[in-house]
Amino acid sequence: MRLYNRLFNHASPDSGEDGKHFLEHINPESLVVLEGCVAELGLVQASDALAYQFEREGYFVLDAKDSSSDALVFNRTVELRDSWAKVQK
Repeated sequence: MRLYNRLFNHASPDSGEDGKHFLEHINPESLVVLEGCVAELGLVQASDALAYQFEREGYFVLDAKDSSSDALVFNRTVELRDSWAKVQK
């Protein structure tokens, strides 16, 4: 599973307000790759034309280029809102 997040950790990375180059604002967590994940057996027949909601994670699509019959690769396209985290702050 590939969890894509915001590419930059600053609202205006190219503004130069803080004296940094925009490359210094790249979010190191912009791509998190999870390996060895367990999924329902029905996903073996997943289609790259459909989106799938994975509980508590978001919506994913099958990566048809990088997937194989024994190693499926899903890319997160939309993250779910975490309203519980906001309540805890």
